[in-house]
Amino acid sequence: MLCLPFRASAVNGANSKVGTAMGTIKVSIDAEAAGKHSKFNFAWEGDDEEINEVIGFVAERADEAGVSPEALSKSALFHLPRTGVYDDPGTRRAQVMFILDAVLRMPIGDEHSGTLVRDVASRQDIVAELTIRDHIIRGKLRGQPRAN
Repeated sequence: MLCLPFRASAVNGANSKVGTAMGTIKVSIDAEAAGKHSKFNFAWEGDDEEINEVIGFVAERADEAGVSPEALSKSALFHLPRTGVYDDPGTRRAQVMFILDAVLRMPIGDEHSGTLVRDVASRQDIVAELTIRDHIIRGKLRGQPRAN
């Protein structure tokens, strides 16, 4: 599993935000399109501020591209079988942020509750298993409150 820390403190395994609620999102993706197949796993840890940074990053890129953030994030997932995981660290970081954004926008519980993963992600350990086939994204979510 690829672990992608987005802040320097995570590289050393230290949490510089003592007392801040931190959640973990583990993502596994099984994507297939046009005869190409890609499997990709990663883990990410963040607090509310970092969750908002991911959402803001995607919103800015979407605005630049003239599309909605949801469309941009879904596009990254749909193109994964063709592109694979990018080798360039900066491009790979953006790719992972697009995928995280798609997970953060997923509804949890009753679809009418209005609660999204991003609403609880800083206080939960979340596992997201995504399957992409024929431009359809299916997700299975599991979450558990953090013990910290």
